[in-house]
Amino acid sequence: MARIPAWVDKGKPLLWAPEVFQSSDSRGPLYVMYFTGRSASRHVHCIGVATSRRPSGTYTPGTKPIVCSPWVSRGYEAIDPAAYRAKDGKRYLIYKSDYRNASGFQIRAVQMDSRTGTWVVGKSIAKIVSSTRIEGPSVRLCGPGGATVINVGGTTRIAFHAYVDANHDGVRDSKKRQAYTAVIKWTSKGRPYVS
Repeated sequence: MARIPAWVDKGKPLLWAPEVFQSSDSRGPLYVMYFTGRSASRHVHCIGVATSRRPSGTYTPGTKPIVCSPWVSRGYEAIDPAAYRAKDGKRYLIYKSDYRNASGFQIRAVQMDSRTGTWVVGKSIAKIVSSTRIEGPSVRLCGPGGATVINVGGTTRIAFHAYVDANHDGVRDSKKRQAYTAVIKWTSKGRPYVS
């Protein structure tokens, strides 16, 4: 990007996790980059979008974040964006929402406009949830990140890294992250879910 986006904290921008994909608009090919940045007004990470006519840039950022955690007022963040386009042409932004200590997290999906993927058209929904409560869905992982959605031989998968949390207490059991994949399936209404 030629400049730090207006919504990002200039003193501590913490820009990372770029994801670039090609789409198009009325002027032709459009390269879209999702990225994580620290919001100056919210003091947590949110996800922004920037566009360019060439894959190598220069990317022009939007004036505000496109996605922040639904619980941003409680210190939860939205990080590690990944772009996904379904077989029906719908575009989704997949991201992680967690508290800064990574004691609980969600992998969330939000539908984006199908043509360019630059603006939100749907409500963010949880796809994977960790919890230490008996009534909540859970996985034995904590601190996931770097989610990427891929299609391998007709099977849609999400690949990400995380720490093992065998005790289900939100505390990692090792110092090393491990790589994981999970299968993404689709409901009859076209909504993705992790199986």
